[in-house]
Amino acid sequence: MVLLFFLGIDAIRFTDRMTETRLVRPAFAGALIGFARDTTRYLIVSSVFGLVVALVDIGVLYLLDIPLPWLWGLPAFITNYIPNVGFFIGLVPPALLGLLDSGWMTMLWVIANWAPFSPFRCRC
Repeated sequence: MVLLFFLGIDAIRFTDRMTETRLVRPAFAGALIGFARDTTRYLIVSSVFGLVVALVDIGVLYLLDIPLPWLWGLPAFITNYIPNVGFFIGLVPPALLGLLDSGWMTMLWVIANWAPFSPFRCRC
């Protein structure tokens, strides 16, 4: 909380500091601005795709009668931001719940829906 507080206070003067930096080191300031722009674009694209994926997963979990599908859709959205391992973190809990609740076939359907190569997954 303290870190967020001080980051918020520092953000107030960020534009002034970037203006001063641009006068002294224009290439460095340009690189920082480009990095911020590209990072923002990445976060927006990840958020949109994560929301679409989470909604599709929630719908399939409803169809498979997995308990608490909205609860399992939330990790599908959040773990979309974690490169490489986020997929597995979001997959394990609903797959195990499908196994415990309805058996092997339901678990396999949950995994088939979550897989990046799944024909059931939206490729928007």
